[in-house]
Amino acid sequence: MDKIIFLDIDGVLAPYRTLNEYQYCCEHYINEPYGVLKFDAECVSNLNSLIVRSGAKIVVSSSWRCAVPIEHMGRMLEDQGVICEFLDYTPYSDDGRADEIKKWLSGKDIKHFVIIDDTPYEWGDLSAFWVQTNPHCGLNENDVKFAMSL
Repeated sequence: MDKIIFLDIDGVLAPYRTLNEYQYCCEHYINEPYGVLKFDAECVSNLNSLIVRSGAKIVVSSSWRCAVPIEHMGRMLEDQGVICEFLDYTPYSDDGRADEIKKWLSGKDIKHFVIIDDTPYEWGDLSAFWVQTNPHCGLNENDVKFAMSL
């Protein structure tokens, strides 16, 4: 049985404190003409710690799904220092991110998952699985400890 991390990127691996640096990279992986933001090394280290400790795999729920084609996401994460097995994207839904995650989980035997996101969406019954990062500093050690406790 897989353990899953539903991963947002902006405010998690690309915190807003680094947005003024505009360090773009990985242009060859995306549909956009300007590249994607470089991840913060400390946030990546914290995610890697969670991945190693939990054995979880990544499903990207971020809006980056629109910029990076699915066939390139795993390599882009790896190039930015993330050590993970990238599984998939959540499907797009007009009903919001919680619905997207529920649709992805539907029909799968997934019992252990966390949602790492900086935005307080209407999570409903998924709120018990949500780790809210501070968008200005991104994923920190306390977030990792909380994710491990879920």
